[in-house]
Amino acid sequence: MTNKLSHDEFVPCAPEQPGSVHVHHCKQGPGKNKMYVTRLDNGNIIAFCHHCNSSGFYGIRNNANAANSTDASSHIRVSSFQGKGGYGSAPFSIPADSEGRALVWPKEPLDWARQYLTLDQLSDSPLTYSACEQALIFPMINADYPHTLVGFQLRKFPENEPKYLTNRNNSLALDTPIDPFYTALSKTLVITEDWISAYKAALAGYDGLPLMGANLRESQFVHLLKFKYERYVIALDNDNPLIRRQQRTLDTRLSGYAPTLLLKLTKDLKEYSLDDIKDLIE
Repeated sequence: MTNKLSHDEFVPCAPEQPGSVHVHHCKQGPGKNKMYVTRLDNGNIIAFCHHCNSSGFYGIRNNANAANSTDASSHIRVSSFQGKGGYGSAPFSIPADSEGRALVWPKEPLDWARQYLTLDQLSDSPLTYSACEQALIFPMINADYPHTLVGFQLRKFPENEPKYLTNRNNSLALDTPIDPFYTALSKTLVITEDWISAYKAALAGYDGLPLMGANLRESQFVHLLKFKYERYVIALDNDNPLIRRQQRTLDTRLSGYAPTLLLKLTKDLKEYSLDDIKDLIE
């Protein structure tokens, strides 16, 4: 029986140019480096471990095949666009050089993102990197405006002040709301401050909404009511008195429409594993 390797197990070991290497996998020690990792001429990567009969494949693609994925992220609706890098149209869109293949990102943004998401999850996400902006790009959408980007947030590398910058589409009203990450699997909405935390909540099986801050605007509040959620989970960072007050305000406001759960987190939600997120919420 052949087992499946996760991308994290073999993709970082692949040679940069076409060819093969053999590395340690499930056994350590001299002569036990029996996992062969090959980069093909078309850039795709294949791997096989002769000790445990595990194999893996990584396609250099733009996620056009994500709909065939069995990963949880394939069930998350993040926009009306197909694939990566197709967010928005002139005159407002994400940077033209945005790159969706996480494997070719520079080391610093890739290492940062991999603290929270695996290579598989990054590959199936709408997250991209712009070399011109030296930033990861987090798109914000609203399905009421097909093919129109509401805005995007940049996370700069190397770190500058400010570390995050948000660009809004000036052709839309400033208070245009954004859609949650919609799983179609849950009637629970998890509200977070940041994009990755909301996306990770969706990977755990819940809808997730990033506030891109700590305030729930009136237009965003009204927009959420359309989804008829049966429970709201408030998962802000809990790192200062102002945020804690904002959490209580959200709790009071949303509890009039559905039961609420206010999480008192010791770290950002994105820093928890998917299993831990489920445990926190359930």
